Amino acid sequence: MSEAPFNPNSRVILSSDPVENAAADKMAAIASGEEDNDFSWAEEMDCRRAAGRALANRYSFVVAYDEDAGFYAQFTNKRTLLETGWAEDTTPPIGHLLPGCGEFMEATFGLPGDIQSPTDAVLYLQDIGFFWDAGWQTDYSSSEETAGIIADLKNLEQPRPVAVKPPSGPQPG
Repeated sequence: MSEAPFNPNSRVILSSDPVENAAADKMAAIASGEEDNDFSWAEEMDCRRAAGRALANRYSFVVAYDEDAGFYAQFTNKRTLLETGWAEDTTPPIGHLLPGCGEFMEATFGLPGDIQSPTDAVLYLQDIGFFWDAGWQTDYSSSEETAGIIADLKNLEQPRPVAVKPPSGPQPG
């Protein structure tokens, strides 16, 4: 019997709430330009609130390190990356899901200062609900760094089960 392939995103909790998922799909489609944003500012904030952490499930990320800025992550719409192989360079509506992180260029957020390694960065973002993309990470940095992150993730004792509704996360102001 063969072993199932390792899933580096087994830690990510997927939202099973249909209201959250519908709102997250709407916000991701607007951010990608697939749908027009016909929301007022208040309606957009309501949609973000309704999406909750399910919005994070719509985005993939890669991590990197800068000597001046520390660890940071670049995000893109997961579906766009899968369908086209390209990362979008527009900032997704996810800032409210990243406490302690500041946007410092398009689609890129600095991560909290207590993150000490690429694996720490991946775990931090997966705990929020984002998906790390190993293929994109290899293109972005190197196959050696990607292999190191995968090895670290494999060595974790107990990944959390998938498909459990997460608690409500931070809400936009």
